[in-house]
Amino acid sequence: MSIEFNRPYKIQKVLKLEQNPEITDRLYDLGFLEGVEVIVEKRMPFGGPWIVSSSMIYVALRDEEFNCLELK
Repeated sequence: MSIEFNRPYKIQKVLKLEQNPEITDRLYDLGFLEGVEVIVEKRMPFGGPWIVSSSMIYVALRDEEFNCLELK
């Protein structure tokens, strides 16, 4: 899926990583749950983090964390 910036997405599913379940726990703690609307604001240069906003908060997610979010 190609990600467009500054457009709303709904989280379809938060994928669990068997080798690192703490990532999923962190996403849940930050409020990234199924059905929540998020906006992918931008990607920082040189493979840096993704800037994602949800409910008036901005969060920087590493690739490993961002790839756990199944967006639609």
